[in-house]
Amino acid sequence: MSIVRKQLLAGVLSGALLWPLIGTPAFASQRSAAEFTIATCRGAIDDPAKIDAMAEEQHWTSAPEALAGAQNNLVKLQSAWTVGEGDDKFIVATGLSQNTGSDRTGNVCMVMFPGVKVQRNEFYNVISSVMDLKPIGTMTFQQGRIEMFETKNEGPAKLMLQLISLNDGKVTMAGFVSVSASDSKPPGILQVDGSVRAFHGLDASLVYVLGTDGKLWREFDSWNNALQPRQNVDNNVNAFQALDAYIVFVLGTDGTLWRDFGVWNNTRRPRNYVDGNVQAFQALDINIAYVLGTDGKLWREFGSWDNAQQPRQYVDGHVRAFQAIDSSTAYVLGDNGNLWREFGTWNNSLQPRIRVDGNVGAFQALDANVVYVLGEDGNLWREFGTWSNAQRPRVQVDGDVKAFQALGEDTVYVLAADGNLWREQGTMQTRTKVASNVLGFHAINDNTVFVLCPGGGLFRTQVAHSAPAPMQSN
Repeated sequence: MSIVRKQLLAGVLSGALLWPLIGTPAFASQRSAAEFTIATCRGAIDDPAKIDAMAEEQHWTSAPEALAGAQNNLVKLQSAWTVGEGDDKFIVATGLSQNTGSDRTGNVCMVMFPGVKVQRNEFYNVISSVMDLKPIGTMTFQQGRIEMFETKNEGPAKLMLQLISLNDGKVTMAGFVSVSASDSKPPGILQVDGSVRAFHGLDASLVYVLGTDGKLWREFDSWNNALQPRQNVDNNVNAFQALDAYIVFVLGTDGTLWRDFGVWNNTRRPRNYVDGNVQAFQALDINIAYVLGTDGKLWREFGSWDNAQQPRQYVDGHVRAFQAIDSSTAYVLGDNGNLWREFGTWNNSLQPRIRVDGNVGAFQALDANVVYVLGEDGNLWREFGTWSNAQRPRVQVDGDVKAFQALGEDTVYVLAADGNLWREQGTMQTRTKVASNVLGFHAINDNTVFVLCPGGGLFRTQVAHSAPAPMQSN
């Protein structure tokens, strides 16, 4: 669901589904319910205090039970009232929508219908007859769906209509959300979590998140997904690598490397001890892992470091970073800045290692031949075999690069030193801007990216499929 307020919808949902049970059944007509919603909320959305004044003037009854049922960290309701309009009964609530913590993103005014006799299609037709509505997203859940529409010509702030209906077509809640243009995020952005230190997405909805408190979670779409709650995988975590939605290697803050199955305390399949005094690691599968010790020595291990049936193999020493291609081929970056392609071990006489480049800050190999190399000077190159390959010379991709992730020879995400994140096709000459003020990122594919922002906020964003315009020179 590519809309700005998906997390707001999920936050309102739990309370909104309870509101139809409040009070006695009423038989609100579609027209009276729609007209009341527009007259009450659209005129007061910029200043929710108008609702309180209206409540006092028209002798509405306070409804604290609605406030108690819907408070959460995404929607902070400030007032709730029961309104009697002839034979119809409504509940009106106002408050603030929030992004993370106390960051305000806009006002909220909602109307609930306790009798749940309002039909969605008729209600929508009345609203759309007086307001220009642009559908921007739909979220389905077990009992029904949530729809979001953006209205036009409503002033400098974005005004969005939110409509929740059940599977039988009955409306439970309708309301407006006002978001200042300066605060609104581009369409397609969803906040996944906050206070994030590291993360890795397996697909567009399943992501492992390591919090700043050292807790590792397996999350489904967002941290507060009520339909599929997140799972605490492990605590006191320094680094991790998930193989799938069940198996994950976890490096503890004490330097101990574990293989976890689901969660660390799984009684049916307890976690396995892999190695100790570990600085970094890369698992190829459930059994084979490359392990870099705190002493700078790199090992290829099978199951665990002390496997007597298949003892671990010493790959290289004085290692700063590495990337394994398979169980015999690995790229190794020495602490002197030299990058090597090694076969089995560094001193393999049958197939000697090959020097790829020097003065290397970071790298990413696509296979045993093509590798992206980020120089210590911030220049990013795509190299074929070695940097000095005369038959197929290396290609400069970009400059002033802080970090990058290549999806192939044609597509690479580049985080510039100024915090701008780009998706580049071939080189920086043809690129699309993804986001600004970025601390970290992980691309799932050429249009879905997880982005870590200042303050620890983790977002998932969509990048347009349209062909990017060539970069213009100054």
